[in-house]
Order: sequence, then structure tokens, then C-alpha cells
Amino acid sequence: MVAVEVVRDLGYLQEANEYDAEFEKDPLYMWHKKVKRTLGWSLYRKMFSAMREDGVQLDRMGSNPSGIRTNYVLAYMGIGAGGFYLNSANGTIPDADQKIVEKLIDIREQIQHVPRDNQKWLSYLNGNYR
Repeated sequence: MVAVEVVRDLGYLQEANEYDAEFEKDPLYMWHKKVKRTLGWSLYRKMFSAMREDGVQLDRMGSNPSGIRTNYVLAYMGIGAGGFYLNSANGTIPDADQKIVEKLIDIREQIQHVPRDNQKWLSYLNGNYR
């Protein structure tokens, strides 16, 4: 979705429309389009900024795709959306689990004051959120 929107913003409208039509049947693509339309680019900017600030590296969290990666991304999208929990992901995005997303956001909030080299952060950043 982001790539299609960037192509559109660069002025390649025909190409963007072709890509958009190609992905129109993909529920994940359509979900991201709806989220972007509803909440705007700021959600994605804030999401990636928080992930970068926290040192999140999704490749530390096992294989792709996986439920753990999905729910970390959704948690950071929720953070980017100012706490809006993106309930619409459940049933649309494979492995999306609202309870896990909320737990990840809560844990992140609880460990914000902890030094980044503390075991709590290291566990969290390796996908061990339980």
C-alpha cells in the first residue's frame, strides 16, 4: 500500500492505479488503505519512529510471517495511532490478536523508564513479551 501511494505521490497516476487494481482483492492491502484513509500517514510515521526509537528488529522475532511479528506491528500501529487499537485487524489479518496487541502496548509502557540494556527490554525486543 505504501509503495502504491508513493508512486501516486510521485505523479505516476496510471501506474499507481494499475497497481491499486492489481492488489484490490488482497484483504491486507485493502485494510491498510482503509487505515491510511481513516488515520493518515502520521500513524505510519509515528509507528516507524517508535519502532526505531525502541530498537525493534522484527527479524529477531522468528520466521516471517508469524503471529508474533504481526502483533508487534499492530501494537506499534496502535502506538502510532495514539492508542487506537485497530480492532478491524482481527479477522482480517492472519494471527492478529487484540489481547496480545494490548499486552504489548502495556508492557512497552511499563518498561519505558527501564534502561535499554535491561533484561526486560532485551526480552521484549526478542519477542518474549509474556
